[in-house]
Amino acid sequence: MFVTDEDRESEPEAYDCETCPVADALYLLDADALNRKAWSLYQQTVSRFTVEGHALGVVLEKLTADCDQDEFEELLARWTFAFDTCNPLPEPK
Repeated sequence: MFVTDEDRESEPEAYDCETCPVADALYLLDADALNRKAWSLYQQTVSRFTVEGHALGVVLEKLTADCDQDEFEELLARWTFAFDTCNPLPEPK
């Protein structure tokens, strides 16, 4: 999914979707409706527009307005996991 067409043409055997860990992870992510919602929420809340516009609170409130408390807490836990995975803290020196 992240390879260039040139790379795929020059080494087609190296890019097999059946064994690709990215394709597998995306399939597992998409298999659960709450995962899809959490990933969408993550992508929207960490967008450049949201961050630079200091709109995180407004965006988060609007995107989760229809959630009950339990769903919000579960989404927040998944969103936090996505954030921590994509933006790990630097190793202490």
